[in-house]
Amino acid sequence: MSNGNPIEYFGLSCPAGGDFYICQDSRERFIGCCDVDPCADGSGNCPSSSLHPAGFDTSKYSEISIQDCDLPQTSQDWFTCTDGPFMGCCKSNPCGNDGSCPADDLVAARLSDNSENANIFLTSSASPSSSTSFSSTSSTSTNPTSSATQTPTQSPSNQDDTPDSSGPPVGKIVGGTVGGVAALILIVCFIFLYMRRRAADAREKQGGQSQCPRCTLAGSP
Repeated sequence: MSNGNPIEYFGLSCPAGGDFYICQDSRERFIGCCDVDPCADGSGNCPSSSLHPAGFDTSKYSEISIQDCDLPQTSQDWFTCTDGPFMGCCKSNPCGNDGSCPADDLVAARLSDNSENANIFLTSSASPSSSTSFSSTSSTSTNPTSSATQTPTQSPSNQDDTPDSSGPPVGKIVGGTVGGVAALILIVCFIFLYMRRRAADAREKQGGQSQCPRCTLAGSP
């Protein structure tokens, strides 16, 4: 992953001169070192007289995929050499020459037509209608036709702290419910005690009536 800036991530550089550009939205989608900005006019063309060899961070060697070369050269002329190091298109094999490509053999490179290979050098911040370039001197992307703005958003904690005036008063509802339940329990308890007391009085009354006849009979001659 190039974390949004492939030049920084892959350590792309121009040891022999020029600046490193990635014209991902230009017509030719140039990638490499050039004395002029090939992305500025949307063509992606770097004149051969302004073209320079490119280098890279050799620790990222295994992550760099094959790109394409300007016609009539093909992707077969793309090389990444840890010697030098060298990255780009050359008519001769620079890896067998200590990573050096003769000036007459140096060819402009462009992003691969294979999206999977090209993706490592792309950034998601570019829009289809803009011309995006990365420069090794500024390490930033330029977008003449569009601009991005950042809109601050409210944090979740602030939203939670804001009372909802349109909602029901939950505290009052809960308090009323608890009070109603307590009152109902008291009424039920009162009825239970009242009925229990009446039952006890009735038993005592019946007991007194059944004992009187026996007492009379016991006292008769």
